[in-house]
Amino acid sequence: MNTEHYMLRNVKGGKLQDLVKQQIRAHIIDSGLKSGDHLPTESKLAEQLGISKTTVREALKALENVGILESRHGVGNFIKEFSYDVILENLPYSLETDVHSLQEIVEIRACLERHFIVRDMGKFNDQDIEDLWSIYRELEKTNSPNSVKDAIEAHSAFHCALYRHSGNRLLIKLIRLFSTLQRNLVLINRYWTTDPDSFLLQHGAIIEAIKKKDSEMATRVMGYHFADVLDWLSQEKAKTCIR
Repeated sequence: MNTEHYMLRNVKGGKLQDLVKQQIRAHIIDSGLKSGDHLPTESKLAEQLGISKTTVREALKALENVGILESRHGVGNFIKEFSYDVILENLPYSLETDVHSLQEIVEIRACLERHFIVRDMGKFNDQDIEDLWSIYRELEKTNSPNSVKDAIEAHSAFHCALYRHSGNRLLIKLIRLFSTLQRNLVLINRYWTTDPDSFLLQHGAIIEAIKKKDSEMATRVMGYHFADVLDWLSQEKAKTCIR
């Protein structure tokens, strides 16, 4: 691909590394570079930007860290294939204890799950249903305060299985991310669920709704399923506002 038509502008003032990253991003977009395409050399970038190779190298490393570039030793820098993993892995650590942000994530997840479970309900076959019941039995074994970590893993597996036909990679990754955050909720705040028996029954009701192809039942039960954690997060949010 010919990328010579795009000229990087000389960078002056401001926070240098941020400006360099902006210019390199602009170069990628305006030049139409795709996954696997080669970026100009550090020397060429430094020359066009009017800065040192060291500063260019630092900017390139920063772009590599967020998954935009891939550095190949002795070859150069290449555009990396897009992946949600880097975005999710670089979420702020404070999210694990920030009930405000966590509440927003749970609200969005609840809406997504209600949508996808109805959309994909017709795709489930008898084996899919049996697989869900198998995970349910694992969840049933861990339905006690002493087995919370195992319960979280089974719970995550259950919800991932609900969306095996969604074809949406981000949805599955978000569910797994929530599982990690939920594990931290347990460790930090000692929260799992206020009613373990009801929590378990909700999973059985979700399976029955899918088996019956009953979208109204599935939506209703899924709403109940997220109500407990959302109520808890609202109470915790109120406490932080009072402090």
